[in-house]
Amino acid sequence: MKKAIVLFCLVLSLLSFGYSANAVISPYLGYHYMDQTRDLNNAWEIGAYYTDQLSDRLFLDYNLGLALSSIKSSSEGKLLLAGGINALYNIANFDRITPYVLAGLGGDIGYQSRIGLNLGLGVKIKISNYFEPRLEVKNIYYGNTLGNDTVYQIILTWPIVNNKLEEAFKKTGKVEKLDMQIKFDSGEAIVKDDYTITLLDYAEFLMFHPEVKLLIKGYTDNVGEAEANQLLSEQRAQAIANVLINKYGISNARITAQGFGEEDPVAANDTAEGRAMNRRIEASTL
Repeated sequence: MKKAIVLFCLVLSLLSFGYSANAVISPYLGYHYMDQTRDLNNAWEIGAYYTDQLSDRLFLDYNLGLALSSIKSSSEGKLLLAGGINALYNIANFDRITPYVLAGLGGDIGYQSRIGLNLGLGVKIKISNYFEPRLEVKNIYYGNTLGNDTVYQIILTWPIVNNKLEEAFKKTGKVEKLDMQIKFDSGEAIVKDDYTITLLDYAEFLMFHPEVKLLIKGYTDNVGEAEANQLLSEQRAQAIANVLINKYGISNARITAQGFGEEDPVAANDTAEGRAMNRRIEASTL
């Protein structure tokens, strides 16, 4: 039991120091229904998730928790170390509800240790701009002879300040030409809901540094008319600024949006890859 607690604390400590730019660390509370073939009673489970955003809709989830169970045949208490790794995919984005599916590996160790295939469903519920809990159910399949467990969880989520942004600012006291990693549909200037966490990173950075002002720069490739590209770059930069101002309450006096059209390419426009790199949004501090 002591080894399980030490391992649990060690992994959580490593996760807290190893987050990436779009990561969140979230505590959770769950209830673990054991398969009837196991000599274990159902158990409450507590722990934490580390979630990293890989793309607009795809996330990688790690979780580690402690489940307090007991042996059916003897009533002896057992502390289990539960955990897993899952790919999580947002099915759709509604106003305040985001359903998702997940798949991966999970299980527990400590008594009759088992590892199996995770399959599950969940929903993110947006309570406010800074609090988006998740409700989740997953089935852990151990095989034909070992059966399966079912786990219900509530996951309390808050974002971490953008790591790249914070690190750049700490080094020099300013940020220059940082790619915001926000993409638009062709010819459009609508910010997708998929970038909620990314933009919240920038909003929280500005909240942590009230003295800082931000310049948002929009760029395009060289496809189409130069005047149209100039206008599109301005609209996209302003769309990002509007989210920070209207959704996250950042003062408009601290946000400047400018479009530069086809200017200052970072790659050659004669390849699809180069044009994709040039269609970008950059952030700089003022």
